[in-house]
Amino acid sequence: MPNITIHKTSEDVPLPLYYQAETFIRLTWADDEDYDMDDGLDEPAVHITLSEGNTLFSYASLISTDLALAGVTYRCYGLRSVFTFPASRKQGYGGQVVQAAGDYVSQQADADVALLWTEAHNIAFYERLGWVTMTTMKTLFGEPDSPEVFDEETAMMLFISDKGRAGKAVFDTGQVYVGDEPW
Repeated sequence: MPNITIHKTSEDVPLPLYYQAETFIRLTWADDEDYDMDDGLDEPAVHITLSEGNTLFSYASLISTDLALAGVTYRCYGLRSVFTFPASRKQGYGGQVVQAAGDYVSQQADADVALLWTEAHNIAFYERLGWVTMTTMKTLFGEPDSPEVFDEETAMMLFISDKGRAGKAVFDTGQVYVGDEPW
């Protein structure tokens, strides 16, 4: 029976699982700069694995950063690289990994919100797990003085703290700068 494990650093991920995750990410989302085998899985990050022995079934990672919006700074955990290997899909594994990620974020004393981007066909999946679709929030990235709009995927959020929940309306209608690039 597969087990969920939270790994606080990439060094904590057993090498067979690490290489499976890294390879899936490179094959699925590779570009010329990201996911270089020499760099490994991005750090610092928390890695969530669902595995049995040396077999990885599903994976996700979390980063944390500060987001400033309307004069308020929010501690944000970014969910990224969520996947389940094709042979293991439709068994609830992806949901278990995303739920574990949400539970982990909810237990962090500094967490205000969590943010992810996804394709339209995945929205219902994340909504079932409590994520809120941010239909009018505008995501900005790149150079701070001349950011670009990231509109390739739909933003979804969890509102964790009282401060985060109080800021939901501001997020929904705001422009959120996330740094050099979306995760």
